[in-house]
Formats: sequence, C-alpha cells, structure tokens
Amino acid sequence: MCIRDSKKSNLHLSGWFYKSSILFQLFIGIAFVFCTLVMMKQLNFLLNTKELGIERHNVGAVVYCSENVPFKEILEQMPDVTKYLSGFHTPIPKMYFSTFRIKEWEGKTTDSEQYIDLEDETINQEYADFFGVEVLEGSMLDEKDGKNMVVINEAAVKAFGWTQPIGKKIDKLGRHYIVKGVIKNISYNAPIHPVAPAMFFLPDNTGRGGIIFKVKEGTWNVVSEKIKAEVNKVNPNAELMLSNMEEVYDTYMKSERTLCQLLSIVSFICIAIAVFGIFSLVTLSCQQRRKEIAIRKVNGANIGIILNLFFREYLLLLVFSSFFAFPLGYVMMKHWLENYIKQTPIEWWLYAVIFIGMGFVIFLSIIWRVWKAAQQNPAEVLKGCLL
Repeated sequence: MCIRDSKKSNLHLSGWFYKSSILFQLFIGIAFVFCTLVMMKQLNFLLNTKELGIERHNVGAVVYCSENVPFKEILEQMPDVTKYLSGFHTPIPKMYFSTFRIKEWEGKTTDSEQYIDLEDETINQEYADFFGVEVLEGSMLDEKDGKNMVVINEAAVKAFGWTQPIGKKIDKLGRHYIVKGVIKNISYNAPIHPVAPAMFFLPDNTGRGGIIFKVKEGTWNVVSEKIKAEVNKVNPNAELMLSNMEEVYDTYMKSERTLCQLLSIVSFICIAIAVFGIFSLVTLSCQQRRKEIAIRKVNGANIGIILNLFFREYLLLLVFSSFFAFPLGYVMMKHWLENYIKQTPIEWWLYAVIFIGMGFVIFLSIIWRVWKAAQQNPAEVLKGCLL
C-alpha cells in the first residue's frame, strides 16, 4: 500500500537522524581530505622548492674512500657527470662544521650578557654557483677579500638583531671579522629543525674536503656503479662511501610521507562511507517519494527540476558540513605547519577545490538513482499507489 502521509513518511526516512549521520560523514570526509591535501602540498613544497636554500637534485658526493683515487680524472671522463666541486664536504648530510660562542659584535649593548652560538663554515663563488646559493645582500666572498671578510646567513642577521648587516663587525676569539654579504638560509637537516646562525669563510685551499658532483637526470645508478668499479680497480678491498643528497633528504621526509599516505587512505574510506550513505538515503527517499515525483511530472516538471530538488537538499548538507570542517582543518594544519621552518600557504583555492569536488561526488552518487526514478511512467506510479 502507498496511501500514507507523504510528509510523515519523508520525515521518517529523511529525518534528523539520517541527515545528521550524512552531515557527520561529510564533515569527517571533508576534514580528512583538507588535511591530506595541505600535507601533500607541504610535502611537495619541501621536496621541490628552492626555499630550502640549496639545490640537491641529481647531486652526489664521495663521502669517504680508504684509498687515494684520482676522482677528478674519473669524473671528467664520465659523460653523465655535468659538473664537480672539490675541496668541500657534502652539506647533506652535513659532515664537518664547528660552532663558536660569540660574545661581542657591533651593535651589542655593553651591559648585555647575551651570546650567540655561531656555526663556522666555508663558502666561495664556485660553491654558491654549484648549489644555487642565493646572495640576499652585499656580495659573495672572493680571493681578494682576505681572511677577515665573511658572509652570514639570515638566521645570523636575526640573531644579531641587525637591520643593515653589511659592514658590521663580529669578534671571534679576539679577532674582528667584517660582514661582506648575507646569504639565504641553507637547511641541512630535516625541515622541522630551525636553521642555525652561521658565518662563512673562504676555504683554506689545503686540499682537504671531499668531492661533490652533479649527474644527468636518471643516471645516478650508472655513475655510482662506474665510480665503484674504478675504485675497485685500485683496490678490491677499498672502502667507498657515496651519498646522493636528494635520497638523504628524502629520508628526512619519511615520516611525513607515511603520514600523508595514511591520511589519503583514511580520506578515501571516509568519502566512500559518505557516498554510500548518501546513495542509500537517496534510494530510500526516491522509493518513498515516487508519488511526489510522479505528481510533479504530471504538473509539467522535467527531469532537471526533479534532479535539482534532490541535489539542492544534499548541497545544503555539504554547505553545513564544510562550514564546520574547514575551520577545524585549518586550525589543525596551521598548528602542524608551525613545526616546519618553511611553510606552504593555505590558499583559498584549496577550499574551492574540495567543496566543488565533494559536490561533484555527491551529484554523481545521486544522479543515477534519481534519474531512474524520474524516468518512470507517472501513470503507472500513481496507479500502483492507489492499489
């Protein structure tokens, strides 16, 4: 029998419990999708941007070799090696550096007991060109400067409290050094660690240090095997340690990748549950509202109007769930992003993409069932309801 109060039956099937459950499912799904996309955006930002101050793509290094091997000659004979740099140790992972406690610098108040722990590193124009180090103020060191000229990073400028660092003096172990330039912060470690204040000198040209080289895209395995083969010719028992800077840095991001994958799976499950819930509710609602749909068709309503009737109802649920999910997701991800020294912006288009995408998923989940109900012959539907 179909002779029942339409409003009461509709409240039974599409009442507050059902709508609240769909609302909650959409809320959870949107929140997880938002967090996942922000995390993926941040991960991509950290892996692909030059904001970390150093180019690490396709860069390898000879970290250690127990034998005296002419690596320069070997690399020069390899067509897959595009450039090499000698006299410097690999910055990722950071191998050798020292830290000094600086107690005197230009602009410090005389009665202050403040001190700064400053890392001591080496740099020159060749190093800056090789790694794409950006000079923000002043200029890079050259051989004419002597040993009293230095460059410092952004973190050091902030630590000293300078607004115009060029020409300022730093006292280290009783010796005065003059700042010639400021370079962009270089992140050697995982991006959750802040960049330490650092002062850079010219290398001493004593021949110490390793050798760093760049390879063509996709040739790292070939180059590394050739280097190992050449070392093996010198001594089969020689110990050799090679490092791929990008692979090392990727290990820093392992936990972020794992968390991102986990959130992606959970987001998919939440969206699937919400879609199945909407589809089930639409199916029940269409079954109950067969008479209403038939009467509307008799009165001249086309399929588009009937589809709009259902879609508008679920679009309202999407709006309500987004109203709560987006602010919660923003607060959570803003707090998570604060753990990183460089943060991707949470832009407005991210909200639009998620909202439109979820709306499209909802539309696809209801269109088939509603279309099928709207295609039924209204005369047969009304005749069946009167039996």
